[in-house]
Order: sequence, then structure tokens, then C-alpha cells
Amino acid sequence: MKNIVVATDFSSRSDRAVQRGAMLARLSGAAMHLVHVVDDDWHPQLLEAGLRESEALLKEQAAFIHDKHGVTCTYLVKSGDPATGITGAAGEIGADLLIVGPHRREVLRDIFAGTTAERVIRSSRVPVLMTSGAASAAYARIVVATDLSPASAKALQALETLGLRGDAAPWLVYCAEPYRSGGAALALLPESVIAGHVKAEAERAQAELDAFAGPLSIPADRRIARLVQDSVPATIHRVAADLRADLIVVGTHGRTGIERLMLGSVAAAILGLAQIDVLAVPTSTKG
Repeated sequence: MKNIVVATDFSSRSDRAVQRGAMLARLSGAAMHLVHVVDDDWHPQLLEAGLRESEALLKEQAAFIHDKHGVTCTYLVKSGDPATGITGAAGEIGADLLIVGPHRREVLRDIFAGTTAERVIRSSRVPVLMTSGAASAAYARIVVATDLSPASAKALQALETLGLRGDAAPWLVYCAEPYRSGGAALALLPESVIAGHVKAEAERAQAELDAFAGPLSIPADRRIARLVQDSVPATIHRVAADLRADLIVVGTHGRTGIERLMLGSVAAAILGLAQIDVLAVPTSTKG
């Protein structure tokens, strides 16, 4: 990585993003860039005052990061819509990675637009790391969620390219529906028949994952296929919790199809449930 952009709103949530950005910049030798966007839905005088105050805070924070971590740290203040401003700044700077905190939810607004973090991830052309946990150490236990599509293969590749994996060997997790075919009809059959079907579906899911993971050089003991109990996001988080993972990696656009869940359609829910960091990798990236 050459450039890491960290979005901050000066909250404790953003502090986690800043800490993780400083750690990654130090380890990778990348330059770090702090970005703050002042919402322009203010009176002009208040907007001007907000820009001045934000610039002063960022200047102080950048100096502290440089002195404490020994990394190059610049800063940029913009006005406008926060999500648009953040992704625009990442493009201007030429970011390899964009880091955001888990922004506080505003229920009515989020029904229509999603959180700032979700909107950034939806529109970003570079991988976005949403930080939820403390940046106390490098990632050691990583789960890569897959729907067996090129999008999830690209997410795994990004983990390597960005240098986030370190010495950790990731787990590849695939969640499949137990009733991908004949679900309604099965409900009328004896429990023993249903149990046999579920077992066959579990074996089928594992075989599909093995076929997908083989060319990616993922060891057999790091391939986990699970049948969905309630939802894909909940199942992924359940597996991550069992493995004591500190990072989940997802592709933001998955494959469509009758027999295959589209990971992109549940990425927002994965983010919403996250108690640990999540790396979201878009299918279409810069370059």
C-alpha cells in the first residue's frame, strides 16, 4: 500500500479507525491521510467556522500521529455530503485502502439511505475497512466469507495485496441454504427423509467449497461450509465468533442465481451485525 485514507468525525468510533490506520501505515510504509467532511447543510458562517475548527483539529491529530507512530500523515477537510466527500477524497488522494469507523445509526434516515459507513462502502472503488474493535495488534484470525463467486475470490486476493493477512492463515466460509430445491415438498415428508436431505445438502455445500477453494490454495482444514439456520449474515458472524476471529472479509457484489445466495445483497447486514472489523472489497476497483 502507498496511501491509506482514514475518515474521521472526531468521535470515539473514529478513533478506532485512526488507530488502525496508523498501525497499518507504520507496518506497510504507506502514507496516512486524515479526511473530515463538514456537512454543508449549515448557514454559510457556521459552515466556515466548522471548516476552520475541523482543519485545526486535523492538523493537531496529524502531528500527533507523526510523532507517535513515525508515519507521514496529511489531512484534508471538505464540505458536502459526508459519504460522497469521503469517497471523493479517497479518489483524489489515490487511496489503496479507505478506513471508516462504525458510524452511529440514525433510525429514520438509515431506513432510506443507510449509515455513512454503509453508503461509503456501497460507492467506494477501493477496499473499505470498517473498524469496530480496538487496534491493539495485527489481525490474527481472519474469516473470508464467500458465495463462490469471482467477487469473493477478489476479496481474498485483496487481503493479500493490502498486506492485512500478515502471518494469519484465513478461513474460507461458505453459507448455503439447506433447502435450495424442493423445500415446500420436503416439508410434507418424514423427519428421517428431511434429515437425509439436509445431510446431503451439507455434503454438497462442502464439495462446492472445496472445488472453489482448491485453485486458491486454501488448505482443506481452513474451508468451512455451513447450512444457513436463520440468515447468511448471522451464520457468518456465528462462525466468526466460534473461531474468535478479529476480521471478516466480504465482497460487496456477488453472483446472482436461483441456487446461489448473492453475498452483495447481505453485505450491509454483515456490517450492521459486526462486533469486529470488516473489510469490504468492491468487484470494480480503481486501476
